[in-house]
Amino acid sequence: LARRRRKRQDVGYTRSRRDMFREDYINRLIEQFGHALAALRNLITGRQASPAEIHAQIASVASQGGLALDVARSLDPAMLVMWLAPRGEIDPGKFWLLAELLFLEGLQAHEEGDVTRARADLERARLLLGKIDADWRPETDLASAGERIQDVDAALDRLGAEPS
Repeated sequence: LARRRRKRQDVGYTRSRRDMFREDYINRLIEQFGHALAALRNLITGRQASPAEIHAQIASVASQGGLALDVARSLDPAMLVMWLAPRGEIDPGKFWLLAELLFLEGLQAHEEGDVTRARADLERARLLLGKIDADWRPETDLASAGERIQDVDAALDRLGAEPS
C-alpha cells in the first residue's frame, strides 16, 4: 500500500513537472515571437518592407504559435475569447501573442489605407489585451498588456477621424 501511494505521488510530481517544462517552453517561444514582432513593428512603421512581406511574416509567427488569424477575425468577441480559452482559463501568453499579431495587422491595414480592417483588428487586439493583467509582459523589454492597450487606443484614435 505504501509503495502504491508513493507511486501515485511520483506520477503526480512527474505530471506537474512535465507541465512546468511545457509552460516554460511555451513562454520561451512567446518571448522569441515577441522579439520578432517588435522588429516587425519597426518595419511597418518605417515602411521598410512590402505589405506582402509583412503579412507573410505575421502569418508565419501566427502559424508557429498555433494561432489562426482568419479564425480570430471570423469570430465575434465572445466566441473569440471562448476559442482562446475554452475552459475559461486565460493563458496570458496566448492572449498577448494573438493581440500583438492583430495589433500589427491593424497597423499594416492602416498603412495600406484599409480603415475598416484596421479598426476590426485593433478592436480585437484591445479586447484580448483587456482580458489579461495590465502589467503582464512576455519579457521585460517587450510591451506589457497595459502599454499595448495604450498603443491600440492611440491607433484607434488616429482611425477615428478617418471614414470606414
